[in-house]
Amino acid sequence: MADGRNRIKVLLLLTSTSGGTGQHAYYLTKYLDKSEFDLTVAFGTGHPLDDEIEKLGVRVIPLSFSRRVSPLRNLHGFLQIYRLMRRESFDLVCIGNAIAGFLGRIAAWLARMPARVFIIHSFASHRHQPPIKRLVYRAMERAMNPLTHRYIAVAEAMKRFGVEQRI
Repeated sequence: MADGRNRIKVLLLLTSTSGGTGQHAYYLTKYLDKSEFDLTVAFGTGHPLDDEIEKLGVRVIPLSFSRRVSPLRNLHGFLQIYRLMRRESFDLVCIGNAIAGFLGRIAAWLARMPARVFIIHSFASHRHQPPIKRLVYRAMERAMNPLTHRYIAVAEAMKRFGVEQRI
């Protein structure tokens, strides 16, 4: 634990609380041992589990993230998380979703976060994407490797895909 604190200070960063990522965030928030971890959850708002996560009594920070390609909104979200990371001494940042995953790892690297973990729920470069988008997204995902200390795959299929794609 950094700086002699009793608990490990964790930032869980998500693009949104929708889908499986939101369910994962909800259960992690609900069951993480609060005597060992000081959890802050930050996400783009407007999704089903926002209020449910907030009701669990952890610190929630709304972000200006959008699940859609929205450069100005997501740039604003990037600046929000960068400032948050610089202002607070988190020991660990866990990041989920594609947009938060990309922008969050860059912000965490710039803010010199000591531990950066990406939780793989899916890949933007999946086979249902048009080929050019798949190539661009795969290149972006690979570019994040040096900025990521660890990956956690939520399913064996995600792990296999990531290894096969050299992500």
